[in-house]
Amino acid sequence: MKAMKNSSVKLAINLGLFAVAAALMCIGNRWLYFLGLALMLVSGFLSVRPRSRMGWPGRLAAGLLALAAVAVFLWLSSCGREPLPVAVACVGVLAVGVTELRYWRVSRSATGNA
Repeated sequence: MKAMKNSSVKLAINLGLFAVAAALMCIGNRWLYFLGLALMLVSGFLSVRPRSRMGWPGRLAAGLLALAAVAVFLWLSSCGREPLPVAVACVGVLAVGVTELRYWRVSRSATGNA
């Protein structure tokens, strides 16, 4: 697990999982849609974004917000019956990728590893 402490490896796994998840959600099979959604949630735990220290009310609010986002996502896709449009998947992967790369670059320049 020493490799997971390296931010470059963590970034590569995060973005790779997110891209695979988006591709699975575009296929059109309901179970692959749910697998892709689960992989997106897992990739969120591998983010290189800094974690803020918050108490239990903040964590509860963040968890409820994430749950609401997943519920809205499932509602808009008719519970996985309609595949994710490829354009939406590309925009999502690009948005997450740019954000993660920005946090990764900031963390590398802050530690003097640039």
